[in-house]
Amino acid sequence: MGYFYALLAAFLFGANGSVSKVIIESGFSALQLTQMRVLGAAVISGIVLLILDRRSFRLPPRQWPVIVVLGVVGVGLLQATYAFAIELLPVGIALLLEYLAVLIVALVAFFFFKEKVHIRLWIAIALVIAGLIAVAEIWASTLNPVGVLWALGAAVTLATYFLVGERQLKVISPLALSFWTMAVATLFWAPFSSWWTFTARNLHHRHLLGRKL
Repeated sequence: MGYFYALLAAFLFGANGSVSKVIIESGFSALQLTQMRVLGAAVISGIVLLILDRRSFRLPPRQWPVIVVLGVVGVGLLQATYAFAIELLPVGIALLLEYLAVLIVALVAFFFFKEKVHIRLWIAIALVIAGLIAVAEIWASTLNPVGVLWALGAAVTLATYFLVGERQLKVISPLALSFWTMAVATLFWAPFSSWWTFTARNLHHRHLLGRKL
């Protein structure tokens, strides 16, 4: 099941890049996209949690500081930096740079947490990065330097989410972690995203509903 969820997550994340690019090109700002994504995820995970396991809503007081940091950095800033990156870069290039997070996680685990990282993991990381380079055709792209910086920021925040989130799953459920971190990210971006301008007319006038990938 772990492999199934990983493959499903990879598929959804890849599809998300193209859909997000369309939304941004339709006139929504990167922060508006970020607000919609984290709010939508918070609502969906909250409803599922309400149905399946209401007790998981409760968090020990000692968990709140970590959840707030994870929600702001590992979710809020991650979604925003990724949205800014795909606004300025081709989706494939942005993903290539963001997935350097996998390498960052391995390096942090090896040098700071003193964990044993098997040689096959390093080989797998190298193959993933090589594959992304080939798919993105990075040699044929003219890169926006600001977009590259945003994408590298996404890599750092994604690595933060992996490293901190993994340890939180030992004490709270995945759904609870998703709900609370998305809720924190929603509150964090609410004053800056102009969420109050979202209307059905906005979607129609920006031709979002009629755009094709």
